[in-house]
Amino acid sequence: MLFVVLEVLAINYYAHSTSYTEARLLTRANSMVGGVHGLMADIRSYFHLSQVNDELLDYVARLSEKVAGYEELIARDSVRQTYYVSPATKSKFRVIHASVISNTVNRERNLVVLNCGRKDGVREDMTLLSPEGALVGYVADCSENYSVAVSILSVGLKLNGRLKVENKDGNNNEGLGTLVWDGLDPEVMMMKDVSKYDFPEVGQAVVSAGLEISFGNVPIGTIEQITMNETETRYNAKVRLTAPFSSLSKVLLVERVDKGEIDELKKSPKLEHYYKK
Repeated sequence: MLFVVLEVLAINYYAHSTSYTEARLLTRANSMVGGVHGLMADIRSYFHLSQVNDELLDYVARLSEKVAGYEELIARDSVRQTYYVSPATKSKFRVIHASVISNTVNRERNLVVLNCGRKDGVREDMTLLSPEGALVGYVADCSENYSVAVSILSVGLKLNGRLKVENKDGNNNEGLGTLVWDGLDPEVMMMKDVSKYDFPEVGQAVVSAGLEISFGNVPIGTIEQITMNETETRYNAKVRLTAPFSSLSKVLLVERVDKGEIDELKKSPKLEHYYKK
């Protein structure tokens, strides 16, 4: 103990002997303390990653609603080319986020189970997207606290897709095709019956089609390989999916709030008059 006391006194005397040694030791001490504080901050940040991720997804959901509303207004005003958006404009799309409880990719019909249900605003037929905005599936049923969605990785499920082609004049030519999954690779789907006059190319983006009532033009994947069918009149394309199905942990749920009104109009008795013609 006497040795330790003498050492402390010696180090203290040395530390205060000159301004140089005092500044040098102070710098070393601050570096050590800063390193310890940085390590503790990194540990705290690690344990708060889940909360930060949820906050970011909330922000993404709010932005998605706004962007959907802006795009709709721009489409309406495309003739006049006047893009004015009122801050009070309410989006027709509602977006919420959820965590994935379970997700299968190795079955013929795969399901995604989520940790939120009716009390959180989940409804049947909502579109399921990855955090990056890629198509994952559709909500099939939900309880008060949980919901289950049908993944697009399901044998027998057919999706309408279109090729996205950006022209120099800014217009889009979109070739239609049918997307199916063969039950083998969870990262690949096949897009069939693409017209040869649409000239599909490797690397082209594929988006959803025929889903405008819910949430259309959703990214699905990119073309990886193209082959001509047996009749040599149409193409079949191998599409590499954008959504990370094997590591899916968070998703976005999208609903068109006026879908019910549109569905009621489609059931109108007045339509029978035209069907009888």
